Amino acid sequence: MKWASERDNLIAQTKAFVQSVSVRRAETVTAAASIRSVAIENPFSFVNPAPERPAVSIRPIERVEPANVPPPVEPAPIKVAVQSDMRKEIQSRVAAFQAHQHRFHREREAYFNSVFTRVRSVIDNDPKTPPGGLDNF
Repeated sequence: MKWASERDNLIAQTKAFVQSVSVRRAETVTAAASIRSVAIENPFSFVNPAPERPAVSIRPIERVEPANVPPPVEPAPIKVAVQSDMRKEIQSRVAAFQAHQHRFHREREAYFNSVFTRVRSVIDNDPKTPPGGLDNF
């Protein structure tokens, strides 16, 4: 039942917090009420009072020599891809893709021809096929 004791502790902490907040709020409300009552008795008591003298003496700044700071270094210019460069790159990629596709097409055709030739030779040399091959069908 450890959770029950933790729950009870949490409830106790929450109640203590609520009481401390309500006490502070009551103090704030009473302080505000006392300020209002003073303001009503003497309405000019909170009008801007005379400014106080600063605690620090003010003296003019003496001439300061500028520090030797090197000028800021400009970054190297960024190379912007010109449209013609992009166009050349796209064209080269398209050409490489087309060459790849043509190679696949040639390999497929060569494979088809080799398989077809083997099948034809088997059909032509098989004694079970009817005379004249399969052309009669």
